[in-house]
Amino acid sequence: MANRPHGASHADGSTSSGEAFGGPGQYDDNGVDLSLIRANMRVAPTERARRAERARRAALRVQALGRGARAKPA
Repeated sequence: MANRPHGASHADGSTSSGEAFGGPGQYDDNGVDLSLIRANMRVAPTERARRAERARRAALRVQALGRGARAKPA
């Protein structure tokens, strides 16, 4: 079986946490997916910081690629 991140969808519409998308109690009044918050809270703070740093670096790489592509003459 493929390694899926928490919350990744399976063919039957369920997630790796066993919850179906849109299941009762999955979203708060503002539409925030609480299953993602619960999954994140199960991870140690240092791991959350590592993941955030990896995401920040990835966003900066994408930003740099976009700027480089726009800088090239057509």
